[in-house]
Amino acid sequence: MRSRRASYLNPVRMYVFTSAHIFPVILFVFYSDDAGPLKINGKTLTEVAGMDSARFAGFTANINKEDDKPAVPMTRKQFQDYVDTLTFSSGIHFKDVNFRSRATYDSARASGARKDNWISRQVIYKVFAINEKYHGNAAEIFTALRSALVHSFAPNAVYFTPFDGPFIKSYSISGASSFYYVSHGIFSLHFYIFVFITMLFLFCIGRLNSYLQWSALSFIFGLTIFWLFAYEYIAMKRFYGQGWIKTLVKFILVNLLFSVVIGLLFLVFILFSFFKI
Repeated sequence: MRSRRASYLNPVRMYVFTSAHIFPVILFVFYSDDAGPLKINGKTLTEVAGMDSARFAGFTANINKEDDKPAVPMTRKQFQDYVDTLTFSSGIHFKDVNFRSRATYDSARASGARKDNWISRQVIYKVFAINEKYHGNAAEIFTALRSALVHSFAPNAVYFTPFDGPFIKSYSISGASSFYYVSHGIFSLHFYIFVFITMLFLFCIGRLNSYLQWSALSFIFGLTIFWLFAYEYIAMKRFYGQGWIKTLVKFILVNLLFSVVIGLLFLVFILFSFFKI
Protein backbone atom coordinates (compact mmCIF):
# COMPACT_ATOMS: atom_id res chain seq x y z
CA MET A 1 0.00 0.00 0.00
CA ARG A 2 3.04 2.29 0.46
CA SER A 3 4.46 1.49 -2.98
CA ARG A 4 7.13 -0.78 -1.48
CA ARG A 5 5.82 -3.97 -3.05
CA ALA A 6 9.16 -4.75 -4.70
CA SER A 7 10.58 -5.46 -1.23
CA TYR A 8 7.94 -8.09 -0.48
CA LEU A 9 6.58 -11.32 -1.91
CA ASN A 10 4.01 -10.91 -4.66
CA PRO A 11 0.74 -11.54 -2.77
CA VAL A 12 -1.17 -13.13 -5.66
CA ARG A 13 1.72 -15.44 -6.58
CA MET A 14 2.24 -16.45 -2.94
CA TYR A 15 -1.47 -17.08 -2.44
CA VAL A 16 -1.70 -19.27 -5.53
CA PHE A 17 1.36 -21.20 -4.32
CA THR A 18 -0.02 -21.82 -0.81
CA SER A 19 -3.57 -22.63 -1.92
CA ALA A 20 -2.39 -24.87 -4.76
CA HIS A 21 0.34 -26.70 -2.79
CA ILE A 22 0.09 -26.34 0.99
CA PHE A 23 -3.70 -26.58 1.30
CA PRO A 24 -3.99 -29.74 -0.86
CA VAL A 25 -1.11 -31.27 1.10
CA ILE A 26 -3.10 -30.72 4.30
CA LEU A 27 -6.20 -32.39 2.88
CA PHE A 28 -4.61 -35.20 0.89
CA VAL A 29 -2.04 -36.19 3.52
CA PHE A 30 -3.98 -35.72 6.74
CA TYR A 31 -7.33 -36.74 5.27
CA SER A 32 -6.19 -39.47 2.91
CA ASP A 33 -8.51 -42.23 1.76
CA ASP A 34 -6.52 -44.80 3.70
CA ALA A 35 -7.93 -44.75 7.21
CA GLY A 36 -5.74 -47.66 8.22
CA PRO A 37 -6.82 -51.15 9.26
CA LEU A 38 -9.88 -51.57 11.45
CA LYS A 39 -8.94 -51.91 15.11
CA ILE A 40 -11.09 -53.37 17.88
CA ASN A 41 -9.88 -52.61 21.40
CA GLY A 42 -6.50 -51.70 19.92
CA LYS A 43 -6.12 -54.93 17.95
CA THR A 44 -6.29 -55.33 14.17
CA LEU A 45 -8.31 -58.17 12.67
CA THR A 46 -5.04 -59.84 11.64
CA GLU A 47 -3.81 -59.75 15.23
CA VAL A 48 -7.10 -61.15 16.49
CA ALA A 49 -6.98 -63.96 13.93
CA GLY A 50 -3.52 -64.92 15.22
CA MET A 51 -4.64 -65.24 18.85
CA ASP A 52 -4.74 -68.67 20.46
CA SER A 53 -8.00 -69.94 21.95
CA ALA A 54 -7.33 -68.64 25.47
CA ARG A 55 -6.38 -65.12 24.39
CA PHE A 56 -9.26 -64.99 21.91
CA ALA A 57 -11.73 -66.03 24.61
CA GLY A 58 -10.51 -63.34 27.00
CA PHE A 59 -10.44 -60.72 24.26
CA THR A 60 -14.01 -61.36 23.08
CA ALA A 61 -15.34 -61.71 26.62
CA ASN A 62 -14.00 -58.23 27.35
CA ILE A 63 -15.78 -56.88 24.24
CA ASN A 64 -19.10 -58.25 25.53
CA LYS A 65 -18.40 -56.77 28.95
CA GLU A 66 -17.76 -53.30 27.48
CA ASP A 67 -21.02 -53.57 25.54
CA ASP A 68 -22.89 -54.23 28.82
CA LYS A 69 -23.47 -57.86 27.90
CA PRO A 70 -22.59 -61.01 29.87
CA ALA A 71 -18.81 -61.35 29.86
CA VAL A 72 -18.78 -64.63 27.95
CA PRO A 73 -16.38 -65.50 25.12
CA MET A 74 -17.50 -65.43 21.48
CA THR A 75 -16.97 -68.12 18.93
CA ARG A 76 -15.00 -67.20 15.81
CA LYS A 77 -18.27 -67.03 13.88
CA GLN A 78 -19.88 -64.75 16.48
CA PHE A 79 -16.86 -62.46 16.39
CA GLN A 80 -17.04 -62.23 12.58
CA ASP A 81 -20.72 -61.31 12.86
CA TYR A 82 -19.76 -58.65 15.41
CA VAL A 83 -17.14 -57.22 13.00
CA ASP A 84 -19.72 -57.16 10.22
CA THR A 85 -22.05 -55.06 12.37
CA LEU A 86 -19.25 -52.50 12.80
CA THR A 87 -18.50 -52.14 9.10
CA PHE A 88 -21.80 -52.86 7.43
CA SER A 89 -25.27 -51.41 7.59
CA SER A 90 -28.27 -51.23 5.31
CA GLY A 91 -26.78 -48.23 3.52
CA ILE A 92 -27.92 -44.62 3.73
CA HIS A 93 -31.53 -43.51 3.84
CA PHE A 94 -33.64 -40.46 4.40
CA LYS A 95 -35.80 -40.50 7.48
CA ASP A 96 -39.13 -40.54 5.59
CA VAL A 97 -38.00 -42.75 2.68
CA ASN A 98 -38.39 -46.42 3.60
CA PHE A 99 -38.38 -48.25 0.29
CA ARG A 100 -36.28 -51.27 -0.56
CA SER A 101 -35.64 -50.27 -4.15
CA ARG A 102 -36.26 -47.66 -6.79
CA ALA A 103 -39.00 -49.85 -8.27
CA THR A 104 -41.02 -49.85 -5.03
CA TYR A 105 -40.54 -46.10 -4.72
CA ASP A 106 -41.73 -45.50 -8.29
CA SER A 107 -44.72 -47.73 -7.59
CA ALA A 108 -45.59 -45.60 -4.58
CA ARG A 109 -45.30 -42.46 -6.70
CA ALA A 110 -47.51 -43.95 -9.41
CA SER A 111 -50.20 -44.78 -6.84
CA GLY A 112 -50.06 -41.28 -5.41
CA ALA A 113 -48.68 -42.38 -2.04
CA ARG A 114 -45.56 -40.28 -2.65
CA LYS A 115 -45.58 -36.79 -4.14
CA ASP A 116 -41.99 -35.55 -4.30
CA ASN A 117 -40.73 -32.70 -6.44
CA TRP A 118 -38.07 -33.18 -9.13
CA ILE A 119 -35.13 -32.28 -6.87
CA SER A 120 -36.25 -34.67 -4.13
CA ARG A 121 -36.68 -37.46 -6.68
CA GLN A 122 -33.15 -36.99 -8.03
CA VAL A 123 -31.67 -37.15 -4.53
CA ILE A 124 -33.72 -40.26 -3.64
CA TYR A 125 -32.75 -41.96 -6.90
CA LYS A 126 -29.10 -41.19 -6.18
CA VAL A 127 -29.43 -42.77 -2.72
CA PHE A 128 -30.76 -45.97 -4.31
CA ALA A 129 -27.89 -45.95 -6.83
CA ILE A 130 -25.25 -45.42 -4.11
CA ASN A 131 -26.64 -48.17 -1.89
CA GLU A 132 -26.64 -50.55 -4.84
CA LYS A 133 -23.12 -49.57 -5.94
CA TYR A 134 -21.61 -50.09 -2.48
CA HIS A 135 -23.88 -53.01 -1.53
CA GLY A 136 -25.34 -51.16 1.43
CA ASN A 137 -21.97 -50.75 3.16
CA ALA A 138 -22.31 -47.41 4.95
CA ALA A 139 -18.63 -47.31 5.88
CA GLU A 140 -17.58 -47.55 2.23
CA ILE A 141 -20.17 -44.97 1.22
CA PHE A 142 -18.92 -42.37 3.68
CA THR A 143 -15.31 -43.11 2.77
CA ALA A 144 -16.12 -42.52 -0.89
CA LEU A 145 -18.03 -39.34 -0.03
CA ARG A 146 -15.11 -38.02 2.03
CA SER A 147 -12.68 -38.78 -0.79
CA ALA A 148 -14.85 -37.01 -3.36
CA LEU A 149 -15.26 -34.03 -1.03
CA VAL A 150 -11.51 -33.68 -0.50
CA HIS A 151 -10.74 -33.94 -4.21
CA SER A 152 -13.36 -31.32 -5.10
CA PHE A 153 -12.71 -28.98 -2.17
CA ALA A 154 -8.91 -28.67 -2.35
CA PRO A 155 -8.52 -27.56 -6.00
CA ASN A 156 -11.19 -24.88 -5.54
CA ALA A 157 -9.86 -23.35 -2.33
CA VAL A 158 -8.17 -20.66 -4.40
CA TYR A 159 -11.60 -19.25 -5.31
CA PHE A 160 -12.71 -18.61 -1.71
CA THR A 161 -10.97 -15.26 -1.23
CA PRO A 162 -13.16 -13.18 -3.60
CA PHE A 163 -16.13 -13.89 -1.32
CA ASP A 164 -14.30 -12.19 1.54
CA GLY A 165 -13.80 -8.93 -0.36
CA PRO A 166 -17.32 -7.50 0.11
CA PHE A 167 -17.13 -8.15 3.87
CA ILE A 168 -13.67 -6.65 4.25
CA LYS A 169 -14.96 -3.73 2.14
CA SER A 170 -17.04 -2.71 5.16
CA TYR A 171 -13.87 -1.04 6.43
CA SER A 172 -14.30 1.64 3.79
CA ILE A 173 -16.93 3.17 6.09
CA SER A 174 -15.75 5.80 8.56
CA GLY A 175 -12.02 6.09 8.25
CA ALA A 176 -10.90 3.69 5.55
CA SER A 177 -12.39 5.34 2.45
CA SER A 178 -8.95 5.67 0.82
CA PHE A 179 -8.85 1.89 0.19
CA TYR A 180 -10.19 0.39 -3.00
CA TYR A 181 -11.52 -3.14 -3.47
CA VAL A 182 -8.11 -4.37 -4.67
CA SER A 183 -6.57 -3.12 -1.41
CA HIS A 184 -9.04 -5.18 0.63
CA GLY A 185 -8.34 -8.13 -1.65
CA ILE A 186 -4.57 -7.90 -1.14
CA PHE A 187 -5.08 -7.73 2.61
CA SER A 188 -7.23 -10.88 2.40
CA LEU A 189 -4.60 -12.65 0.29
CA HIS A 190 -1.89 -12.05 2.86
CA PHE A 191 -4.13 -13.26 5.67
CA TYR A 192 -5.07 -16.47 3.86
CA ILE A 193 -1.41 -17.16 3.11
CA PHE A 194 -0.84 -17.01 6.86
CA VAL A 195 -3.89 -19.23 7.50
CA PHE A 196 -2.80 -21.96 5.06
CA ILE A 197 0.73 -22.13 6.44
CA THR A 198 -0.57 -22.12 10.03
CA MET A 199 -3.05 -24.89 9.19
CA LEU A 200 -0.17 -27.07 8.00
CA PHE A 201 1.56 -26.45 11.34
CA LEU A 202 -1.67 -27.22 13.25
CA PHE A 203 -2.28 -30.52 11.48
CA CYS A 204 1.33 -31.56 12.03
CA ILE A 205 0.99 -30.80 15.76
CA GLY A 206 -2.36 -32.63 15.89
CA ARG A 207 -1.00 -35.71 14.16
CA LEU A 208 2.09 -35.75 16.38
CA ASN A 209 -0.05 -35.41 19.50
CA SER A 210 -2.22 -38.35 18.43
CA TYR A 211 0.88 -40.53 18.82
CA LEU A 212 2.66 -38.89 21.78
CA GLN A 213 -0.33 -37.62 23.83
CA TRP A 214 1.71 -34.75 25.29
CA SER A 215 -0.22 -32.04 27.13
CA ALA A 216 2.31 -29.47 25.90
CA LEU A 217 1.35 -30.20 22.30
CA SER A 218 -2.34 -29.71 23.13
CA PHE A 219 -1.46 -26.37 24.71
CA ILE A 220 0.53 -25.32 21.63
CA PHE A 221 -2.36 -26.37 19.39
CA GLY A 222 -4.88 -24.29 21.37
CA LEU A 223 -2.51 -21.32 21.54
CA THR A 224 -2.04 -21.42 17.77
CA ILE A 225 -5.80 -21.41 17.19
CA PHE A 226 -6.07 -18.35 19.44
CA TRP A 227 -3.18 -16.69 17.60
CA LEU A 228 -4.95 -17.13 14.24
CA PHE A 229 -7.76 -14.87 15.39
CA ALA A 230 -5.47 -12.53 17.31
CA TYR A 231 -3.29 -12.14 14.23
CA GLU A 232 -6.32 -11.26 12.08
CA TYR A 233 -7.58 -8.71 14.60
CA ILE A 234 -4.19 -7.02 15.01
CA ALA A 235 -3.65 -7.04 11.24
CA MET A 236 -6.99 -5.30 10.69
CA LYS A 237 -6.15 -2.71 13.31
CA ARG A 238 -2.77 -1.92 11.75
CA PHE A 239 -3.87 -2.01 8.13
CA TYR A 240 -7.00 0.11 8.43
CA GLY A 241 -5.85 2.33 11.29
CA GLN A 242 -9.21 2.40 13.07
CA GLY A 243 -9.92 2.26 16.81
CA TRP A 244 -9.70 -0.94 18.82
CA ILE A 245 -13.44 -1.07 19.57
CA LYS A 246 -14.51 -0.28 16.00
CA THR A 247 -12.03 -2.86 14.70
CA LEU A 248 -13.40 -5.46 17.14
CA VAL A 249 -17.00 -4.87 15.99
CA LYS A 250 -16.03 -5.18 12.33
CA PHE A 251 -13.78 -8.14 13.08
CA ILE A 252 -16.75 -10.02 14.56
CA LEU A 253 -19.06 -8.96 11.71
CA VAL A 254 -16.63 -9.96 8.97
CA ASN A 255 -15.96 -13.39 10.50
CA LEU A 256 -19.64 -14.13 11.05
CA LEU A 257 -20.60 -13.21 7.50
CA PHE A 258 -17.65 -15.07 6.02
CA SER A 259 -18.48 -18.16 8.11
CA VAL A 260 -21.99 -18.16 6.63
CA VAL A 261 -20.64 -17.93 3.08
CA ILE A 262 -18.04 -20.66 3.65
CA GLY A 263 -20.71 -22.84 5.27
CA LEU A 264 -22.97 -22.46 2.22
CA LEU A 265 -20.07 -23.19 -0.14
CA PHE A 266 -19.18 -26.27 1.87
CA LEU A 267 -22.76 -27.52 1.59
CA VAL A 268 -22.54 -27.04 -2.18
CA PHE A 269 -19.34 -29.11 -2.27
CA ILE A 270 -20.97 -31.84 -0.17
CA LEU A 271 -23.94 -31.97 -2.54
CA PHE A 272 -21.62 -32.02 -5.56
CA SER A 273 -19.55 -34.82 -4.01
CA PHE A 274 -22.74 -36.77 -3.18
CA PHE A 275 -23.76 -36.85 -6.85
CA LYS A 276 -20.18 -37.58 -7.91
CA ILE A 277 -19.68 -40.87 -6.05
